Amino acid sequence: MKIGISAKRPDLEGQVADRFGTAPFLLVVDSETMKFEAVANPGASSASQAGISGVVLAIGNGIDLLITGYISPTAERHLVNNGITVIRQVEGGVMDALERFGKKDTGPSQPAPDEFLPTVKKTAGQFLNIIPVMAGVVLMIGLFQALVGKGLLAAFFSKGEAVNTLLGACVGSLFTGNAVNSYIIGGSLIENGVGIGAVTAFMVAWVSVGIFQLPAEIDALGKRFALTRNGVSFASSIAIAFATALIMRVF
Repeated sequence: MKIGISAKRPDLEGQVADRFGTAPFLLVVDSETMKFEAVANPGASSASQAGISGVVLAIGNGIDLLITGYISPTAERHLVNNGITVIRQVEGGVMDALERFGKKDTGPSQPAPDEFLPTVKKTAGQFLNIIPVMAGVVLMIGLFQALVGKGLLAAFFSKGEAVNTLLGACVGSLFTGNAVNSYIIGGSLIENGVGIGAVTAFMVAWVSVGIFQLPAEIDALGKRFALTRNGVSFASSIAIAFATALIMRVF
Protein backbone atom coordinates (compact mmCIF):
# COMPACT_ATOMS: atom_id res chain seq x y z
CA MET A 1 0.00 0.00 0.00
CA LYS A 2 1.20 3.49 -0.83
CA ILE A 3 0.87 5.95 2.03
CA GLY A 4 1.11 9.69 1.49
CA ILE A 5 2.10 11.90 4.43
CA SER A 6 2.03 15.69 4.43
CA ALA A 7 5.42 16.52 5.93
CA LYS A 8 7.52 19.51 6.93
CA ARG A 9 10.80 17.81 5.94
CA PRO A 10 11.79 15.46 3.10
CA ASP A 11 12.53 12.53 5.45
CA LEU A 12 10.83 10.20 7.92
CA GLU A 13 12.35 11.90 10.95
CA GLY A 14 10.38 15.13 10.57
CA GLN A 15 6.92 16.23 11.65
CA VAL A 16 3.53 15.88 10.00
CA ALA A 17 2.63 19.21 8.35
CA ASP A 18 -0.12 21.31 9.91
CA ARG A 19 -1.99 21.83 6.62
CA PHE A 20 -2.41 19.57 3.61
CA GLY A 21 -2.39 22.21 0.87
CA THR A 22 0.69 24.12 2.01
CA ALA A 23 2.77 21.19 3.29
CA PRO A 24 6.33 21.54 1.92
CA PHE A 25 6.52 17.84 1.03
CA LEU A 26 4.39 14.80 0.34
CA LEU A 27 6.18 11.67 1.52
CA VAL A 28 5.12 8.63 -0.54
CA VAL A 29 5.86 5.57 1.58
CA ASP A 30 5.64 1.87 0.70
CA SER A 31 4.02 0.36 3.79
CA GLU A 32 5.71 -3.03 3.25
CA THR A 33 9.31 -2.00 2.54
CA MET A 34 9.22 1.47 4.18
CA LYS A 35 11.00 2.86 1.15
CA PHE A 36 9.86 6.40 0.48
CA GLU A 37 10.08 9.29 -1.93
CA ALA A 38 9.89 12.93 -0.88
CA VAL A 39 7.92 14.95 -3.44
CA ALA A 40 8.04 18.74 -3.20
CA ASN A 41 4.61 20.36 -3.10
CA PRO A 42 4.34 23.14 -5.72
CA GLY A 43 1.48 24.71 -3.77
CA ALA A 44 3.45 25.07 -0.53
CA SER A 45 4.19 28.76 -1.06
CA SER A 46 0.75 29.68 -2.37
CA ALA A 47 -2.22 30.69 -0.32
CA SER A 48 -4.55 30.46 -3.27
CA GLN A 49 -5.81 27.10 -4.50
CA ALA A 50 -3.08 25.28 -2.58
CA GLY A 51 -5.56 22.47 -1.87
CA ILE A 52 -6.00 21.81 -5.59
CA SER A 53 -2.24 21.48 -6.05
CA GLY A 54 -2.14 19.04 -3.14
CA VAL A 55 -4.98 16.96 -4.58
CA VAL A 56 -3.23 16.78 -7.95
CA LEU A 57 0.01 15.76 -6.24
CA ALA A 58 -1.62 13.02 -4.17
CA ILE A 59 -3.61 11.53 -7.06
CA GLY A 60 -0.65 11.77 -9.43
CA ASN A 61 1.53 9.73 -7.07
CA GLY A 62 -1.07 6.97 -6.77
CA ILE A 63 -1.36 6.90 -2.99
CA ASP A 64 -3.97 4.74 -1.25
CA LEU A 65 -3.94 6.49 2.12
CA LEU A 66 -3.25 10.11 3.08
CA ILE A 67 -2.11 11.14 6.54
CA THR A 68 -2.20 14.89 7.13
CA GLY A 69 -3.03 17.72 9.48
CA TYR A 70 -5.85 20.04 8.49
CA ILE A 71 -7.46 19.43 5.09
CA SER A 72 -10.39 21.32 3.62
CA PRO A 73 -13.65 19.41 3.12
CA THR A 74 -13.47 20.07 -0.64
CA ALA A 75 -9.96 18.65 -1.02
CA GLU A 76 -10.86 15.66 1.15
CA ARG A 77 -13.96 14.96 -0.93
CA HIS A 78 -11.97 14.91 -4.17
CA LEU A 79 -9.41 12.54 -2.68
CA VAL A 80 -12.08 10.19 -1.32
CA ASN A 81 -13.86 10.21 -4.68
CA ASN A 82 -10.61 9.02 -6.22
CA GLY A 83 -10.36 6.08 -3.83
CA ILE A 84 -7.94 7.62 -1.33
CA THR A 85 -8.58 7.15 2.39
CA VAL A 86 -7.93 10.37 4.31
CA ILE A 87 -6.78 10.55 7.93
CA ARG A 88 -6.88 14.18 9.03
CA GLN A 89 -5.95 16.25 12.09
CA VAL A 90 -2.82 14.20 12.73
CA GLU A 91 -0.01 15.76 14.74
CA GLY A 92 3.47 14.64 15.77
CA GLY A 93 6.28 12.77 14.07
CA VAL A 94 6.04 11.10 10.68
CA MET A 95 7.25 7.72 11.96
CA ASP A 96 4.79 7.81 14.83
CA ALA A 97 1.96 8.58 12.39
CA LEU A 98 3.02 5.67 10.20
CA GLU A 99 2.98 3.30 13.17
CA ARG A 100 -0.43 4.53 14.33
CA PHE A 101 -2.30 4.88 11.05
CA GLY A 102 -0.42 2.98 8.36
CA LYS A 103 -3.02 0.21 8.05
CA LYS A 104 -5.69 -0.39 5.44
CA ASP A 105 -8.52 -0.70 7.95
CA THR A 106 -7.81 2.60 9.68
CA GLY A 107 -10.71 5.05 9.45
CA PRO A 108 -10.54 8.83 9.46
CA SER A 109 -9.34 10.28 12.72
CA GLN A 110 -11.48 12.71 14.64
CA PRO A 111 -10.36 16.30 15.23
CA ALA A 112 -8.32 16.72 18.38
CA PRO A 113 -10.10 18.52 21.23
CA ASP A 114 -9.50 22.24 21.52
CA GLU A 115 -6.65 22.97 23.87
CA PHE A 116 -5.04 26.28 24.66
CA LEU A 117 -1.37 25.33 24.38
CA PRO A 118 -1.62 23.46 21.04
CA THR A 119 -3.52 26.43 19.63
CA VAL A 120 -0.83 28.85 20.77
CA LYS A 121 1.85 26.58 19.30
CA LYS A 122 0.12 26.43 15.92
CA THR A 123 -0.44 30.19 15.88
CA ALA A 124 3.23 30.83 16.61
CA GLY A 125 4.23 28.45 13.84
CA GLN A 126 1.96 30.19 11.35
CA PHE A 127 3.41 33.57 12.35
CA LEU A 128 6.95 32.31 11.75
CA ASN A 129 5.89 31.00 8.34
CA ILE A 130 4.77 34.52 7.38
CA ILE A 131 8.30 35.91 7.72
CA PRO A 132 9.69 34.29 4.51
CA VAL A 133 6.55 35.39 2.65
CA MET A 134 7.03 39.00 3.71
CA ALA A 135 10.71 38.85 2.73
CA GLY A 136 9.64 37.57 -0.69
CA VAL A 137 7.17 40.44 -1.02
CA VAL A 138 9.92 43.00 -0.34
CA LEU A 139 12.15 41.39 -2.98
CA MET A 140 9.25 41.29 -5.43
CA ILE A 141 8.65 45.02 -5.03
CA GLY A 142 12.25 45.74 -5.97
CA LEU A 143 12.28 43.35 -8.93
CA PHE A 144 8.98 44.64 -10.31
CA GLN A 145 10.07 48.26 -10.09
CA ALA A 146 13.46 47.46 -11.66
CA LEU A 147 12.22 45.28 -14.54
CA VAL A 148 8.89 46.89 -15.44
CA GLY A 149 9.13 50.58 -16.20
CA LYS A 150 6.40 53.17 -16.52
CA GLY A 151 6.92 53.44 -20.28
CA LEU A 152 6.43 49.71 -20.81
CA LEU A 153 3.22 49.69 -18.76
CA ALA A 154 1.90 52.77 -20.54
CA ALA A 155 2.56 51.16 -23.92
CA PHE A 156 0.87 47.88 -22.96
CA PHE A 157 -2.19 49.46 -21.34
CA SER A 158 -2.61 52.15 -24.01
CA LYS A 159 -6.09 51.14 -25.23
CA GLY A 160 -9.51 52.17 -23.99
CA GLU A 161 -10.80 51.26 -20.55
CA ALA A 162 -12.72 48.20 -21.74
CA VAL A 163 -9.76 46.77 -23.67
CA ASN A 164 -7.36 47.51 -20.83
CA THR A 165 -9.66 45.69 -18.41
CA LEU A 166 -9.71 42.66 -20.70
CA LEU A 167 -5.90 42.79 -21.00
CA GLY A 168 -5.56 42.92 -17.22
CA ALA A 169 -7.78 39.86 -16.81
CA CYS A 170 -5.86 37.96 -19.49
CA VAL A 171 -2.46 38.69 -17.94
CA GLY A 172 -3.67 37.79 -14.45
CA SER A 173 -5.18 34.53 -15.74
CA LEU A 174 -1.86 33.10 -16.87
CA PHE A 175 -0.66 32.31 -13.36
CA THR A 176 -2.46 31.55 -10.12
CA GLY A 177 -0.52 33.60 -7.59
CA ASN A 178 -0.39 34.59 -3.97
CA ALA A 179 -2.96 37.26 -3.07
CA VAL A 180 -0.32 39.29 -1.22
CA ASN A 181 1.78 39.46 -4.38
CA SER A 182 -1.23 40.71 -6.33
CA TYR A 183 -1.48 43.66 -3.93
CA ILE A 184 2.15 44.56 -4.56
CA ILE A 185 1.89 44.31 -8.34
CA GLY A 186 -1.48 46.06 -8.36
CA GLY A 187 -0.12 48.94 -6.30
CA SER A 188 2.83 49.35 -8.66
CA LEU A 189 0.49 49.32 -11.67
CA ILE A 190 -1.65 52.09 -10.18
CA GLU A 191 1.45 54.15 -9.32
CA ASN A 192 2.50 53.87 -12.95
CA GLY A 193 -0.78 55.17 -14.29
CA VAL A 194 -2.67 51.96 -15.11
CA GLY A 195 -6.44 52.34 -14.68
CA ILE A 196 -8.34 50.91 -11.73
CA GLY A 197 -10.42 48.63 -13.98
CA ALA A 198 -7.38 46.91 -15.51
CA VAL A 199 -5.69 46.57 -12.11
CA THR A 200 -8.80 45.11 -10.47
CA ALA A 201 -9.29 42.60 -13.30
CA PHE A 202 -5.63 41.58 -13.03
CA MET A 203 -5.80 41.06 -9.26
CA VAL A 204 -9.03 39.06 -9.27
CA ALA A 205 -7.89 36.85 -12.17
CA TRP A 206 -4.46 36.42 -10.54
CA VAL A 207 -5.94 34.72 -7.46
CA SER A 208 -8.83 32.83 -9.10
CA VAL A 209 -7.86 31.75 -12.64
CA GLY A 210 -4.91 29.55 -13.59
CA ILE A 211 -4.38 28.80 -17.28
CA PHE A 212 -0.93 27.20 -16.89
CA GLN A 213 -2.17 24.81 -14.20
CA LEU A 214 -5.42 24.01 -16.04
CA PRO A 215 -4.25 20.55 -17.30
CA ALA A 216 -3.44 19.48 -13.75
CA GLU A 217 -6.78 20.80 -12.49
CA ILE A 218 -8.60 18.88 -15.24
CA ASP A 219 -6.82 15.66 -14.23
CA ALA A 220 -7.73 16.11 -10.58
CA LEU A 221 -11.23 17.58 -10.74
CA GLY A 222 -12.56 16.77 -14.20
CA LYS A 223 -12.65 18.72 -17.46
CA ARG A 224 -16.16 20.11 -17.08
CA PHE A 225 -15.60 21.43 -13.57
CA ALA A 226 -12.15 22.89 -14.31
CA LEU A 227 -13.23 24.69 -17.49
CA THR A 228 -16.44 25.98 -15.91
CA ARG A 229 -14.68 27.24 -12.77
CA ASN A 230 -11.96 29.04 -14.72
CA GLY A 231 -14.45 30.50 -17.21
CA VAL A 232 -16.74 31.82 -14.48
CA SER A 233 -13.75 33.20 -12.55
CA PHE A 234 -12.44 34.98 -15.65
CA ALA A 235 -15.84 36.54 -16.42
CA SER A 236 -16.24 37.51 -12.76
CA SER A 237 -12.88 39.29 -12.76
CA ILE A 238 -14.05 41.52 -15.62
CA ALA A 239 -17.46 42.15 -14.04
CA ILE A 240 -15.90 43.02 -10.68
CA ALA A 241 -13.40 45.33 -12.42
CA PHE A 242 -16.14 47.31 -14.18
CA ALA A 243 -18.19 47.51 -10.96
CA THR A 244 -15.15 48.71 -9.00
CA ALA A 245 -14.30 51.36 -11.59
CA LEU A 246 -17.92 52.58 -11.59
CA ILE A 247 -18.09 52.79 -7.80
CA MET A 248 -14.76 54.63 -7.65
CA ARG A 249 -16.06 57.24 -10.13
CA VAL A 250 -19.30 57.72 -8.21
CA PHE A 251 -17.71 58.05 -4.77
